[in-house]
Amino acid sequence: LHRDRMETQLPPSESVARNFVASWMSLFNNKQFDRVNELFAEKITFYSPAINKPSSDKIYIQHILLNIIRIIEDFEYISITCNTEREVTFMFRGKLQNKTKGSGYLYVEGVDMFKLNQDGKITEFRVMIRPMSTLIELATQMKAYFKQLQQQQQQQQQQQQARL
Repeated sequence: LHRDRMETQLPPSESVARNFVASWMSLFNNKQFDRVNELFAEKITFYSPAINKPSSDKIYIQHILLNIIRIIEDFEYISITCNTEREVTFMFRGKLQNKTKGSGYLYVEGVDMFKLNQDGKITEFRVMIRPMSTLIELATQMKAYFKQLQQQQQQQQQQQQARL
């Protein structure tokens, strides 16, 4: 995160939103998205820009975040706005390798929108991405990632069954 270029509009200290921003940015800056589920409420809903149906599967959401950070290069948050005491919006940008065309990059802009409970845990997480060409490429790469993940899980299950 380039703090010298980032715009922030945060409420006074000791607010739910402010504490959430500090926790999220700590995980992001320290590349600890394997711990992101610590910020999830018991019930969470994730709205993907590429899939029509929302998800409440915490493991799925965590895998999405881990992979997004891996495939979007130069990912950075450029703006943080606390809309209310329990709603926070992060604007981000980066670039995505254009694997469909085989070379070059597509530039990514988007927002992560969070709704929080009284404890500062995420109850709703929405992502919006532009432009459409980037969203299509991102969805294609995410589909390939989840297909590979599913194949790995199946191989592990087969290996475990073979040991029995």
